[in-house]
Amino acid sequence: MLRLARLTLVVTLASATTVFYLGGWHGPLLPPWAWSLIKTLAVAVSMLLVGHYLPRIREADLMRWCWVLGIPLALLNIIIVGLLILVVP
Repeated sequence: MLRLARLTLVVTLASATTVFYLGGWHGPLLPPWAWSLIKTLAVAVSMLLVGHYLPRIREADLMRWCWVLGIPLALLNIIIVGLLILVVP
């Protein structure tokens, strides 16, 4: 049951990714349903392969990356946007 739920989630996310980010059913030479199916299957396969081959990130490592990299980049972004608002009329 859990495998079926995971597969349903992957296919749902892949179809949403296809519609929102890959142009949906538009494409050359084939009918629209075929392009949508090809794009959805490609995204689903890539999601499953990435999830299978990349190592899991532990919460402690993720928190360390957020403190070391995320917070300084967010502050730098705030400074740059503030300067652009002041400089550009």
